[in-house]
Amino acid sequence: MRSIKLYSLVGSDGILHLEVPVGITNAELEVVVTVRSVSSGSEKLGELEWLPEFLGKTAEAWQEESLEQKSPQKTENQEELF
Repeated sequence: MRSIKLYSLVGSDGILHLEVPVGITNAELEVVVTVRSVSSGSEKLGELEWLPEFLGKTAEAWQEESLEQKSPQKTENQEELF
């Protein structure tokens, strides 16, 4: 079982229309829908509006020395896992 959480708006007709890609074809599914009102529909839908602006300001912003991943160092008391 997999849970998918969506935020959607109900149109003026009072009907909630859902299109949910599940990645499964030609199969019977049991679908459970829980409807819960949120305080402000636009509040939840706009929750990630800051993301493009944030990424635009921070992407490639590091101007210091280049970041490199160093090889892990083995310590004296480190056990082999495999």
